[in-house]
Amino acid sequence: MISEFETGYLKCEIILSGFSQNPHCQHGPTVLFSRGGRKFFACSAFRNRLLCPFYLEYEGFQQLEHNKLQKSHHKQKRDSNEAMLHALSNPENNQGQAQYFFSENTVELLLQLLKRLKKKNILCIGTPTIHERFRRSSYLLDIDRKYEKSVNDFSRYNMCNHFFFTDNFNYINHLKSAKNLVVICDPPFGARLELLFNTFQLIEKEWKSFQHSGRIDFIFINPYFAEGKILKLDSKFRMSDYRIEYASHKKFKKGEKSPVRFFTTLDLAKIILPLEVYKFCEVCEKYVFSISKHCKFCKSCDSRDGKVYYHCKKCQKCFKETWTHCSTCECCHLQGDCKFNTNSRKRKLP
Repeated sequence: MISEFETGYLKCEIILSGFSQNPHCQHGPTVLFSRGGRKFFACSAFRNRLLCPFYLEYEGFQQLEHNKLQKSHHKQKRDSNEAMLHALSNPENNQGQAQYFFSENTVELLLQLLKRLKKKNILCIGTPTIHERFRRSSYLLDIDRKYEKSVNDFSRYNMCNHFFFTDNFNYINHLKSAKNLVVICDPPFGARLELLFNTFQLIEKEWKSFQHSGRIDFIFINPYFAEGKILKLDSKFRMSDYRIEYASHKKFKKGEKSPVRFFTTLDLAKIILPLEVYKFCEVCEKYVFSISKHCKFCKSCDSRDGKVYYHCKKCQKCFKETWTHCSTCECCHLQGDCKFNTNSRKRKLP
């Protein structure tokens, strides 16, 4: 059962003013959220209170001494931590931070991409399958304890607040030695984008502190419908149409059913995709779905999921061909989904 806190998690505003002064839970500094005029601290990594019970009203925090608060919450019971580890190892638990591993097709495509672009230094965040194939030049950051045996090339890490559970000496050495660096991040489903992109900025700042002459690039895994928000957070990212597959996910084992894509700062024109499914668009300068048509109004190829789209001049946007323009709400949607219809189904994303 999903808790009330969990259902409202994505509706909460995040107040990013640095984590150093925030109280800690067992997963590092918490995040200050705001919802309905009320401010509170909660875990950065877990939205399910069963996995991390930390919750503190902002007013209550102001009345407590910071040191005493941290000390008390570092003594939380181990039960919560065991629940977290169980969630990570259980691919059926979509409500927690379950980890899914890339299919062999996806791993091979990413590996060939990195080799073709001669990218040798990799920082893997939540992508152990990529790390295993680039072992000599890769460093893995992951919250799962099962990788702790790899002492020299792993740090237990919370990607949502850039928190290291142990010292980060080996991580810093990896950044120091990487004249060119590619960061590959596959976050848990539901992780807040604001927190992840704040982490990217911190990593880039640390890498630049070594005054490298090369460049740092990112490959970020997320659903295609997050494109708008991702571009608002960092306009340098562009989305590839390649469908990410997961070996252990019931719905996303096969590419045609997966809404997951990768967003990157790499040159999409150099990212070659299989011609059985994709084609190269000279205008977009990237590989797109074969069925896509370049829209002269949107100035991009329309299809986001490999299905036929059309351009609505009234909405000034492309939609799936199963959507029609509604004269009541003046929006395009599936039949029966008008927002003024009380019996309408839950609105789906375009």
